Amino acid sequence: MPEAKEPTPISESLAEILQEEGYGADELNDLLTVVHPVDLAEFLDDLGPDDRAELIRLMTDTRAAEVIAAMPHDSRVDLVNRLGEEQVSRIIHHLNPDVVADVLPIFPEPKETRVLSRVARERREDIKTLRRYAPHTAGGRMTTRYVSMPETATCGAAIQAIQGNADAETIDYVYVVDPDHRLRGVCSIRSILRAKPDTPVASVMQSEQLIFVGHTLDQEHVAQVVQKYDLKAVPVVDNAFRLLGVVTVDDVIDVIQQEASEDLLRMAGADRIHPLHESVLKRVRVRLPWLAATLLVQLAIAWMIRGYDDVLQKFWLLSAFFPIVMAIGGNVGLQSATLVVRGLATGEVTLGRSMRIFLAEIRVGIFIGIACGAAGGATAFIMSREGGESLRFALTVFIAMSCGISSAAAFGTLIPLACQRMKVDPAVASGPFITTLNDVLSIVLYLTLATLLIL
Repeated sequence: MPEAKEPTPISESLAEILQEEGYGADELNDLLTVVHPVDLAEFLDDLGPDDRAELIRLMTDTRAAEVIAAMPHDSRVDLVNRLGEEQVSRIIHHLNPDVVADVLPIFPEPKETRVLSRVARERREDIKTLRRYAPHTAGGRMTTRYVSMPETATCGAAIQAIQGNADAETIDYVYVVDPDHRLRGVCSIRSILRAKPDTPVASVMQSEQLIFVGHTLDQEHVAQVVQKYDLKAVPVVDNAFRLLGVVTVDDVIDVIQQEASEDLLRMAGADRIHPLHESVLKRVRVRLPWLAATLLVQLAIAWMIRGYDDVLQKFWLLSAFFPIVMAIGGNVGLQSATLVVRGLATGEVTLGRSMRIFLAEIRVGIFIGIACGAAGGATAFIMSREGGESLRFALTVFIAMSCGISSAAAFGTLIPLACQRMKVDPAVASGPFITTLNDVLSIVLYLTLATLLIL
C-alpha cells in the first residue's frame, strides 16, 4: 500500500483553481486534461468518494483510464465500484487487462458479467485469461500486451510489428516463439534495430540462458528476478514453456513498494491499512488482536514476577532495571529480525546461507551484549554501592543483559528463517512476537539470576 504523501505543488494549485466558481463541465474537463494523470490521481485521492467519482465522470474515457491506472489499489477499487456499468465498460477498453483483472473481482458476479458483455471480445478474452491466475503471482501480474514473432520472421518484420502494435505495454524486447508458442529466444530492441531488415530474428536472438518465470511464482520472487538480472521485463511461461505474458519493470516497482509496505506493517503488527482512508473502527480491528496477544503475555509476566517477591522485597533496586533488561533485548531482536526479513524479501538472504547469517548475528549479539551488559552492570554497581550486595547485583545485571541480548539476536534471526522454510511470511512472526518472547526470556533470566546470586 503506498504511503500517504504530502500534496504536490501541482495538486495544491489544482485544488486552489477548482475552488474558484464559474467552471462549467466542459471548462473543467479541459482543465483536467492538461494535468498529468499521476498528479491528477494524487489530487483525486485526497477528495471524498463522491467528489472523486463526479470528476471521473467529467473526463473522457481515455483520460479516466489513465487516472484510474495511476491511483492506489484501494482508491481505484472504491472509485470503479461507484461508476455506472456503461462507463466502467468504456473505461475498461482503455485500461491494461492486468489492471482490469485486479479491479473486476469487487463486483458481484451478475454485474461483472454485464460489464464484460459490453467489452470487445478480444479484450474480454485477455481479461478472462488473467483472471485465471492468483493476483499476487507472476500470472496475476503479467500483461498480455507484448510483441512476439515466429522463428522464421526477419528483423524488418519485427520492426513493422512493433510499429503496428500500439497497445503493446513493452517493446524493450521481442519474444521469439515456435509454432506452439513455446518461448525460443529473446531479442532486444537494440539488436533488432542494428541488424539489416532481412536478417532472421533467430540469428540475433538470445536462445541460451534465458531468464523466465513460471506463472505460479510469487510476485515477490518475480521482483527479485528482475532486480537480479537487471531486466526491463521478464517473460512468464506455463509448464509446457508456452509464453503466456510479460511482467514489466513498472509492475515490479509496484510489487517492491507493496511488499515492503506489507512487511513493515506486519512487523509492527498493524497489517495492511491505508493511513487516511480506513475508518477508525477498521484500524482498531486490524491492530487490536496483535496488541491483545502481547498484552496477555505482559500480564503473564506480571503474574510471574509475583513469584519472585522474596528477592524483590530484599533488594527492591532490582525493579529499577526491569525496563532496561526487557527493552534492550527486544530492540536487538527486532534489529536482527528486520535485517533478515529485508534480506529474504530482496533475495540477499537465502536458506542456503542461513547458518552463516545465524553465526554472524550470534557474534554481533555477544559483542553488543557484553558492551551493554558492562554499562548496565557498572550503573547497577554505582547505584547500589551503599549496600552490601553491590557486586552481586552488578553481576546479575551484567549476565542478564549479556545473555538476553545474545539470545534476542539468535531468536530474531532464527524465527524469520524458520518461517521462510515453513512457507509462512517471516514478517508476520516478527515484530511484536519476537519482542514479547524476548521480554519473557529476559525477565525470567534476570529474576532467576537475582534469586541465585542475591537471595
